[in-house]
Formats: sequence, C-alpha cells, structure tokens
Amino acid sequence: MGFSGQTAMIELGIGVVVVLLIVVTLLNFWNLNFSVANEVRRMDDFERSANTAIDRVAETKGDPLNWPAVSFSDVNSVGIARYPLVVDENKLIAFVFFADNARSPQDYNRVRLLLGLRNADFQFRVYRMDSNQRIEEQLFRAGKFNIEGNSYIIQKQRFVSIGDQPRIIEMKFFLAKQGG
Repeated sequence: MGFSGQTAMIELGIGVVVVLLIVVTLLNFWNLNFSVANEVRRMDDFERSANTAIDRVAETKGDPLNWPAVSFSDVNSVGIARYPLVVDENKLIAFVFFADNARSPQDYNRVRLLLGLRNADFQFRVYRMDSNQRIEEQLFRAGKFNIEGNSYIIQKQRFVSIGDQPRIIEMKFFLAKQGG
C-alpha cells in the first residue's frame, strides 16, 4: 500500500472516531434531557398531589359523611370539613388519630393513600393564630415525623375556622429524591 493509501486509512480512522464521539455525545445529551424531563414531571406530580391532599382535608367532608363513626377500613375519604374551610372538630380528632404514624403506621399509610399521596409522606399540624394572624401555638399534629433528610419538601397552608376561632392547617409533604 502506498503513502496515499496509508493516509486515507488514517483519515478514515479519524473520521470514524469523530463520528463515534459525536454519537456518544448526542446519546449522553439525550439521556440527560430525558432524566431532567422525568424529574420535572415527577415534581409536577408531587406538587399536584400536595395541593389535592390539603384540599381533600380542609375542604371536603369525607366519605362516608360520618366517616369517624364507621370502621376505618370502610372509609373512602378523610376530609375534616363541615363546610369548605370550616372544620368539624370530631373529624379533626379522628383524622389526627388515624394519621399518627407513631401510633399506627398501617392507619397512617391508609390515610396517606386516601389523600392521593402514593409516593410521598406528610406531616399535619393545626395552629392557633394571634390577633395579628401569626402562628401562636400548635394545637394538633399528626403524620410521619422521622423523615429522612434527602427529600423534596412542599409546604401548604389553609386558613380555616374551628368553632368560632380562626386556625391554620399546615401540611408538609416529603418526596424522596431519586438516587438519594
């Protein structure tokens, strides 16, 4: 093979390497974009689930309407409202009881699923407000409180009435980070 044949083979080899580098770079870029898109979709689903969960608690009556008085296995929804944003105290007490992970992880998981939180955990608190509408004292709490630190956290609040008193319902939602 002559000098020009050797040069052509070297150029062909370099061309193949360059094409392979371009293909590998494009595949890595595609993979990265796909991973980012999946994580954005996952966070969007998490945000939607958090909004749905706090609305189910604070604005719905539950199903059946007298759910604290029936077997918990027969409950389809755990709303605590007498009317939207007006809390029924009996339902609140029942919700706090069943949503207490420390008391019963099984009941907590059932509440979590009834709220539509398939992959997320939650904490629930009710606060008394002072005359300036600031949080003054925690009145109730339930949920899971030993959450690992590697989580996305979303916090939602609703101003509600319990009896004649204004209160704040706060829910924090925790979703484990992927790969973490």
